[in-house]
Amino acid sequence: RYRRELGKSATVGGIVTSRTGPDYSNTVASADSFFRLTEQDSLRVQFAGSRAEYPSILTGDTQSGHAFRARYSHNDRDWSWSSTYAEYSPEFRADAGLIDQVGVRAASAFAQRRIRGGPKTWFSNLYFFAGVDGTREFDGAWNEWGADVTATYEGPHQSVVDINFFAPNQEFFDGRVYHNTRHSISPSIQATRDINLGFFTQFGETIDFNNSRPADFVTLEPSANVNIGRRIHGELVWTHQTLRTEDGDRIFTVDLPQARMLYHFSRRAFVRAILQYRDLDRVTTSSRSLLSQLLFSYRLNAQTVLLAGYSDNYAGSRQIDLTRTDRTVFFKVGYAWLF
Repeated sequence: RYRRELGKSATVGGIVTSRTGPDYSNTVASADSFFRLTEQDSLRVQFAGSRAEYPSILTGDTQSGHAFRARYSHNDRDWSWSSTYAEYSPEFRADAGLIDQVGVRAASAFAQRRIRGGPKTWFSNLYFFAGVDGTREFDGAWNEWGADVTATYEGPHQSVVDINFFAPNQEFFDGRVYHNTRHSISPSIQATRDINLGFFTQFGETIDFNNSRPADFVTLEPSANVNIGRRIHGELVWTHQTLRTEDGDRIFTVDLPQARMLYHFSRRAFVRAILQYRDLDRVTTSSRSLLSQLLFSYRLNAQTVLLAGYSDNYAGSRQIDLTRTDRTVFFKVGYAWLF
């Protein structure tokens, strides 16, 4: 990764990644630039090209493609807005990256208005948001789009209420177009100096991907963030979701409780523990799984970090006890070169 400043309002940079193996290689080269047009406006542009060779057991061919992304943003005291365009050619491959879909062109835009409160008003801030996005295949065979209209209240005790009034979506799956509308509400409050409580609720229409049909869902997610002294931070989240057919027949119910805790030995070192359980109950089958993970991190300096960890996975069902399926022990050294 390389980046260079051009004056006080622009930067240029680039990155190259490469993976190789028997009869396999994947190389991606990318160039990017950032421009500060005004104090409130900015433009970011990135272009990437890839070349990949795969063994005969997969495709046995060579593929070359490109990707492009541009984003314009505006932020001032009362308004924020942004627009983004991205495209990924069907032959673009970034095996070392986080590109989950290629062969598409996508665009999105949003605008947000902020109204500030005062000592004598019933709110600290009010936010009103509207956004749209769309995705189309390179050949235009299908397209998906969505929209969101939300309002957010911020008040005493760091209380926040976020409401998504209207979120229509057009989605495409298995040769069929679905029109789904969803709604959500998410209140949270700083109950005490060390405890923050929240509750997320979402409901509406979605897709039953296993059976390629419309479905209705309800998601409930209570959460708590807790500080114990200055060194311990804990997070508790329980996600409960039910999926039903349009006629009201239950498809599945899933519960996903998760606990996460961090203990800071010092500014340089901490240990993190994660425990995640899943209980999936379908009409005819059930499954359970348990994940545990322990990570120790020590930062030698601003450029070097040492990581050591352990994780394991368990699987089972309502009829079969949880049994360990795998475990992993790892050690990693991270270093950043500055030049």
